[in-house]
Parts: sequence; C-alpha cells; structure tokens
Amino acid sequence: MSEIHEEEDAVCMTIWRNLNEISRIPSISSVFKVHHGLRRVNERAYNPDVIAIGPYHHGHENLKMMQDFKLHYLVSLLKRENRHIGAFVDALRPLERHIRRSYAQALPQDPDQLIEMMVVDGIFVIELLGRFSNPLLRDPTDLIFNMEWMLTSLQRDLLLFENQIPLFVICELFEIIEGEEHDHRDLLESVMKFFLPILPGRGERGWEVKNLGTAYNHLLGLVSHQWLPATTKLKQNPDGDAYLSVLEERGGWEFIRCATTLVESGIKFKKGDGTLFDVSLVNKTLIIPPLIITCTTESVLRNLIVYEQYDQQFECFNFVTDYVKLMDCLIDSPKDVEILRHVGILVNCTGSDEGVSDMFNNICDSVVRLKKKFFFYAEVFNGVNEHCRRRHNRWMANLRRNYINSPWAIASLCAGFALLVLTFLQTIFTMIHS
Repeated sequence: MSEIHEEEDAVCMTIWRNLNEISRIPSISSVFKVHHGLRRVNERAYNPDVIAIGPYHHGHENLKMMQDFKLHYLVSLLKRENRHIGAFVDALRPLERHIRRSYAQALPQDPDQLIEMMVVDGIFVIELLGRFSNPLLRDPTDLIFNMEWMLTSLQRDLLLFENQIPLFVICELFEIIEGEEHDHRDLLESVMKFFLPILPGRGERGWEVKNLGTAYNHLLGLVSHQWLPATTKLKQNPDGDAYLSVLEERGGWEFIRCATTLVESGIKFKKGDGTLFDVSLVNKTLIIPPLIITCTTESVLRNLIVYEQYDQQFECFNFVTDYVKLMDCLIDSPKDVEILRHVGILVNCTGSDEGVSDMFNNICDSVVRLKKKFFFYAEVFNGVNEHCRRRHNRWMANLRRNYINSPWAIASLCAGFALLVLTFLQTIFTMIHS
C-alpha cells in the first residue's frame, strides 16, 4: 500500500524526479563557485577580464573576443605537431563523466559540447604556456605577446577560482602532444614560470614533480601548493609534528597592533630575504620579506584565499589566509603602509598608499579561519604582544604617541625640559646665595 501511495503522491514524485536529475557528486567536485559572502565584498576580483576557461563563465559577452584566439592557437598547434583534432577528442570522450563531476554546479552543456570546450580551452592553455616559455613558437603578429596588458590579464584570469578546467584534462592533452613517456616536469616548469610574474612575492623554488593530473585539481591548485615555501612543508620536516604539538599546547594567541603602534612600542621592522611566508621576530625586530603590490595582487590573493577555504589538502594551516591576516593587522592606515614601504617590506607599484591600506582592510571580510587551532604566525604574534605588554614599553609608546609625535611636540618638550632645568638651577643658586 505504501508503494502505491508514494507513486500517486505528487510531492514524492517531485522529490524522486529531482533526485534523478542530480548529475554530480559534490564530495568529489574540485571546481566550485565563490560563495556569496566572499563575492559581495569584491565581485570583480573573481570575474575574468578577457578569457573564459571552463564552463562557469563561458559565453559571457565581454569574453567572446578570446574565442578567436583559442581557435587560432588550436590550428597553430595542430599544424606544428602534425596532429589530428580527433586524437584529442577521442582521448577526452571517455572522461566526460569524470569531467562533469569535477564541477560542483550542474553544467548546461551536453556531452559533445563539454568535450569540445575542454579540448579547445585545454589546448589553448598548453599552447599559451609553450609560447611563453619558448619565444620561437610565437607568431610575430600575436597580440597576446605584443600587448603586455593582455598577457597580464591572461595570467590573472587563469588563476581565478571559478575559471578552471580539471588539471587531468590538461595533462591528458599534454601527453598526446609530447608522448606518454614524457614526464610532467616541462609542464610544471612552464606553469610556474608563466604565473611567477603576478605572484606577490618569492615562494618555493624546488618545484616537486608528481603525476600532476592526480596530485592537483587545476592550475590554481597546482600554483598554490607549489608556491608554498619549504619552511611551511611541515610534513617533510622532522620537527614538524613537534612544532604543531607546541602550537596546540599553547593554543591561545592574540592579534597584534598596527605598524605605527608597534613602532611606538619599540618594535622595529626589517626586510627579510626568505620566502614571502618566512616572517620572524628577532629580539625587537619583525623581519618580513618583500610583498610586491601590483594591479593584480588583490585578485591573486583573494583567489588563493578562497581556494584554501574549499580545498581539503591544507590539513594544518591556511598559509595565504594567515599571511594576509598578518598584513591586515599591521596595516590600518596609509601611515602604516608608508612605514613598511620605507624599509622595503612593501613594494607598492600602484602608487597609492591609501589604496594598499584599503585593500588589506577589506580583504579578510567574510573569510572564515577554518584551522582556528593552528595560526601560522602564532609564535610571532605572541612574541610581539609580550614585548608590548611590558610596562616600560607601554610608557615609551604613550610618550611617543602623546608627546613626541611631531617636530613641534618635540620642540615643546625640549623647551619645557630646559625651563624645568633652569628653574631648578635658579632655586639652587638662590639657596646658596641665601
């Protein structure tokens, strides 16, 4: 009776119809859309400027210009490598279901349309990387390499969280071109060299070659994991587990004050020479490697942050998120930017200290720290706060803030001190004379 009732019930039929229409398994998805909380803070940071790669932004009117470039690159590669387009289509067709499941959102493309998109977009990426690494492959009339702004826009767009195709697709196409016996070292080096110009600081240089198609989800994931400095790869560090245990035992940490306040408390700043993430406190000096601020920096940082929010491979730390939070603490105003820029910690290529200040004041909005137990800079923060809590340093900070914060204040203080000395001497002389 219950089976008959369920078949006749309209609600049950609707639910079963919706269940049957599910075409993906979110738990194995690797390409997501940015959730509303992050997107509303700065929507432009997550949208491509010139090119759509993959299905999420496909067909947008402002991105259609690059479709001709994609087809031109496809024809060029086929002629140079003496390949037939059917070889690429045949290689990807058995992977169609796997490709579709890689996307968290349901895709409107039918199987043929999806495979066509993967072939055209994937070969464009491979050809672009090849031309970037080897200038001999470039056409003299290629506008991408003749217009610097277009190349920079492509580098930015190909690192967007939503603008991705599965990396196993690129690897499959790459193996057809180079041969299956060819390892992925050339592909890895081409990817990293292509994106290095827009990464905001020095990262890992000993790039780890793996089976890229299974090790990483997409280009953004590959760059993110390979960019991490060696000192943060705690799994490979014999003392890594001990370090994590210390952080877990100490647990508590508090955010630090801005650069202006820290300077008033006696903290000094010095430019470091390690990777971007190698921040340390030595005596009273915060050593921070240079951060390069360009027109693409905010977009790159925001997309690396959102990738950390979704990716499950970051077991202990959110490295980029924690680093950005560090800079957010240090920068409250253009004056803080000026302090860090003066010592070489910030290299501001945008020309506006106020713009850099605004960027860091907003960049962590709606970002949830998933690894609350482990904050990568907890030891540094604890050391800075311990220094600032000492009574002598609090007094010095108050003196600098309220009495010697300008040349006129220093002159007034000196004049007052001189007057006090003269009054004291006059009193002594008067007593002696009496």
